[in-house]
Amino acid sequence: MRALAVVVLALSPALGLAGSTSSDPCPAYREHLAAARALLTRGDRARALAELRDARRALDSCRRSTGQGPVAGGAGDRSPSRDG
Repeated sequence: MRALAVVVLALSPALGLAGSTSSDPCPAYREHLAAARALLTRGDRARALAELRDARRALDSCRRSTGQGPVAGGAGDRSPSRDG
């Protein structure tokens, strides 16, 4: 559980998660984080991790589309993949 919190905290500053606005540069990222948080509340760690991975991909996609490049590697990169 602590590792999941570290991943969320590591990804959060990348878009300045100080609250959603109508000009949100990456709504999919925020949606995945919210879904992960809800899943953790219900105790579903496996699906929460999958949502965090999806959030990471959404964030990378948003950053590429704005010319910022992907987010640097973090704690989430050490997680086993969904496929194996």
